[in-house]
Parts: sequence; structure tokens; C-alpha cells
Amino acid sequence: MLRTGGQAAYGFHETLTTPVTLRLLDGDTELGTLTIATTRGHVRELAFELPPHALHDAHARLHTEASGPYRAFHWFVLQPD
Repeated sequence: MLRTGGQAAYGFHETLTTPVTLRLLDGDTELGTLTIATTRGHVRELAFELPPHALHDAHARLHTEASGPYRAFHWFVLQPD
């Protein structure tokens, strides 16, 4: 889960003007994508919904690739009990 949003511009960061595609990967395998819309001042939480079988290894190496800059206030990894 990604907490994102905020203002389009802050004095110490670049201005965000276009949507961004964010890919979640385990090595070279794409697990999901999200579109982060142009920010309008609100904080939002976006989630990758992964099926239980998506991670085949207990030591997955998750990383993201983005098509441009975006704001990440927090990243959360949630799993069922």
C-alpha cells in the first residue's frame, strides 16, 4: 500500500504535473501496476492487490519502477493473519 498525494508543488521538490504508472516487481516478474493520478492536495492510499500465490518465494525481492516522479509519504506491506 502506498500513501501518496499532497500538493502538486513544494518549494524543495519538483512540481508534479502528469499521472505516473507504478509497477511492482519481484525480480523481473511484474506483480501489478498502479496509476498515480496528478495530485490535487489530498492524501490517498493506493494498494497492489496480490493473490496469495503471487510470491513464490519466502525471500521475495520486491521493487518498484515508475514512469516519472511521484510522492511517497509511506509504504506499507500488509499480510493476512
